[in-house]
Amino acid sequence: MKSFFKSKDFLFLILLGIFGVLFIIWSFDKNIIPQNTTLYALSYDYGFVSRGLLGTIWNYIGELTGLNTMTYDGIYALSKVFLVIFFVVLMLFFLQIIRKTKEQDKKYMYYLIVFFSIFNFPMFAGEHNFGRVDVVLVIITFICCMLIVQGFLEWLVPIFCGIAMLFHQGYVFMYVNIVLILFLFKALKDTKKISRKYAALFIITLVVVSVLFIYFEFISSYNITEAQAESIVDYAKSLSANGEDYSESLINHEVLGKDVFADEWKYHVICYIETPIFLVLFSPYIVLFVLFFRNVLKETKADKLTYAKYLFLLLGGATNLPEIILKTDYGRYAYSLIFYYIGAILCLMAMGDKIIWTNVKYLMHTVKSKIYVAEILVAYPIVYMPFYDVYICKAMARLMYHVFGL
Repeated sequence: MKSFFKSKDFLFLILLGIFGVLFIIWSFDKNIIPQNTTLYALSYDYGFVSRGLLGTIWNYIGELTGLNTMTYDGIYALSKVFLVIFFVVLMLFFLQIIRKTKEQDKKYMYYLIVFFSIFNFPMFAGEHNFGRVDVVLVIITFICCMLIVQGFLEWLVPIFCGIAMLFHQGYVFMYVNIVLILFLFKALKDTKKISRKYAALFIITLVVVSVLFIYFEFISSYNITEAQAESIVDYAKSLSANGEDYSESLINHEVLGKDVFADEWKYHVICYIETPIFLVLFSPYIVLFVLFFRNVLKETKADKLTYAKYLFLLLGGATNLPEIILKTDYGRYAYSLIFYYIGAILCLMAMGDKIIWTNVKYLMHTVKSKIYVAEILVAYPIVYMPFYDVYICKAMARLMYHVFGL
């Protein structure tokens, strides 16, 4: 540890942490929207309902301590605590990744970590995602990734994933993919022999999240009476900043079990217009993404099992498709896709995956030879941060308002 504190790794993390704190302060809007306070009105007082864990825990803490937690100010305070925990866990994740990297390869890891951090630091500071339960899902996912990379207490991972589902069943589409792909890579590490341990962990995790998703999405809402639904709405209103607002679509879907696609059509229109524009603006990274996986799959095509493993890595982000097709929070989905691909690559590099390392180095050298100041590609996403929800990011929100009037 003494050598670590004197190393360039420690200096890098200190500078990165300072950057992260400043980025969070810059992005912080000091407000929680009704979409994010409404969730706290759901609890297990109404049965084993969808997304009921957060409200249940926070209400129980209030009863245990005598504090008035179930208010806007109480939720605001908890949201700040979550933001601090997220920052700490993110930095611990970066520390683990760096410590797992060989000295001669750390410069490549530094670039990827900085790039990944730009999307993460401000994500839960802006008003659209500050206080959103997604921050808990990401914290749990980072912890799962660290356990898998370290090979320590991995049997806890399916339990943690199950707990994440109790917070929000959308976890099955947005974040569990990185956990499953890491288990898959460990299960198929030896192409001649599948690891039963990791195959079992993969299957157990998949079954746990799938069963809970089916229950929460198709069964749990039938347990709530009309009177209880009205009570939840009144409670949700009392938790908002003005005591009147709440998320109607969240109540309609989670409590009443309604299909809200038609009700959210105006938001779908916004997403359909902004997404092609955003993809054009982010096209340099899409090109690099295509080149990276083209090279990886080309290198592994001689071995069918190895090829399939990396093909699954490529297709893992497709778990977001149901959300993208049916829902409207495209900013959250853009973040979860970036989280999956960059996060998985970082983890696999830390786990010593030679094919990933070879192609990351090759891609970085190629970019460096083609672009005089290649570092600009690392910093460029700052322009678009933080990600929002329906509006993908701050830049898209301004564009849609000023150009399209939406």
